[in-house]
Amino acid sequence: MAGKPGFVRARLHQSLINGAELRYVNVARWESGAQLEEAQKDPEWYANTLQMLNDPELHIQARPSIYEVVVEVEPGARLLP
Repeated sequence: MAGKPGFVRARLHQSLINGAELRYVNVARWESGAQLEEAQKDPEWYANTLQMLNDPELHIQARPSIYEVVVEVEPGARLLP
């Protein structure tokens, strides 16, 4: 997917808490939802995704969704007036 038009970056986050419901969270950033949808039409990507999801040793449970940033905090930012 990294070579597809509109892909910005992906980050895989791992929980530091043992037994967390979501041990890993993959967050990918795309320029637009339309470009993500177009990239997901790739048959090779689809086949690889199904293979990972169906591998009993990986224990992957996908919960895909699309989000938008509503709050971004950077060093020195003030959240309250």
